[in-house]
Amino acid sequence: MFQSNFDTNFNGPADEPDESLRDLSHEIRSKTQGLLGYLDIFTEEVEAQLTPDQKHLLDRINYFAKSLSDLITDLLAAVREENCLNNET
Repeated sequence: MFQSNFDTNFNGPADEPDESLRDLSHEIRSKTQGLLGYLDIFTEEVEAQLTPDQKHLLDRINYFAKSLSDLITDLLAAVREENCLNNET
């Protein structure tokens, strides 16, 4: 089972949430990029052996994995922007 070293407690100094956000960003992005990388390798290795229906399903998995990666990037950008706005006040 996956275990993360990410600490979700924000009880420390004021700069800790920024550091925790960087840690969370790294954790999420590294896992997502790992998934996309293994999916690309798998696709290259088996694509020629797949039926059209199987190929379609694999294309859908690739599409949703890339969409998830894009959503994570957008979410982290929004959190960063909100955090910057909150630090200005």
